[in-house]
Amino acid sequence: MSEVSEIIMLERQNYTIISNSKCKELINYITEDINEYVKEVLLKLPDNKEESKESLIDLLNKSDLEKDLKVEIMKKQETRINDISKVTDQELWRDIFTHNRVTASWENIYKYYEILEGDEKRFDNALIDFLNKELNYTDLSKEKLDSNKDREEKFIDEFIKTLLLCVELKLESIKALIHSIPYIYKDFENLLDGISSERMSYLIDLQKLGLTNKNITLLKDRYPDLEIKLIVRNIEVFLNEFGGLNISDDDIQALFKSPEINSENKLKLLKILLESPKFLPEQKLGLINSEFILLVDQSSIIEFISMMGDEYRKLFTTEQKHNFENNELHKELFQKLKERNLIDDFRENKQNKDLIRVT
Repeated sequence: MSEVSEIIMLERQNYTIISNSKCKELINYITEDINEYVKEVLLKLPDNKEESKESLIDLLNKSDLEKDLKVEIMKKQETRINDISKVTDQELWRDIFTHNRVTASWENIYKYYEILEGDEKRFDNALIDFLNKELNYTDLSKEKLDSNKDREEKFIDEFIKTLLLCVELKLESIKALIHSIPYIYKDFENLLDGISSERMSYLIDLQKLGLTNKNITLLKDRYPDLEIKLIVRNIEVFLNEFGGLNISDDDIQALFKSPEINSENKLKLLKILLESPKFLPEQKLGLINSEFILLVDQSSIIEFISMMGDEYRKLFTTEQKHNFENNELHKELFQKLKERNLIDDFRENKQNKDLIRVT
């Protein structure tokens, strides 16, 4: 290293360079009056912002160095400590978080969270400000909250609840940090109950809530605008497990109206409903009419209408006249079929006005 380089490094890492040197007399000199050295040398060097992690920890752990000077060191340094527990004085931990002098990791946060006072844990301002910094919440979003397998699940569950209920955390921060949640909740009642609708929406977007009857019921009762969103975000699961889910007629109508469900999945849903014994004939007829636009060609029209039973299938397989109950649902359907050239005509049966004859 050239002399010029050594001078530059001495201005940027003064304590580190001296500590690592072989100048025992100089080391002893600053050690004997560490407060004077920090006050008159270290803090007055304008570029001294890059002390090594080890040196920063060493300074913070010096029992004879005044706390105010330790705080001033943290304010000035750009170095971040990897493991907060290496700083033995826990009273400094708040300042370390306040001045962003610790690496953003869940384990560092957990260690600080554990020493916060109060029976019901709350994030203090230092931790809130730390989590609201973009650099920190971006780094944390890449690490799962249970990355340390020595942490008990109960602790992590309680921490997640505290995190989600902390209203002082910015929405950008919460949205990023939700990525770190390692679970898919089948029942959010006890763990997540009470969080805002907006944050619950983020949980659904990132698929942290499972599509279960319990969650469907809870959302319908407490976050009614989000029930359909949960289904939409889990549409493949919904289609595969439809028979075991408690879904209302209003839910079904909302799903067909949703622009977030593509035509292919709407057709799959329509087929499931038409084949389901839970749905009455008039319900199926209403569905065919309301979702007729999904049936883009004659073959799909024939296929789906035939699912309603033999009497409807015969509309397309025989030339004989067919009689159906005279009601508005049938009139609407037959008008659509006539417009698509799948039947010739339909009219009221002259012998029985309660029937419609289709030709």
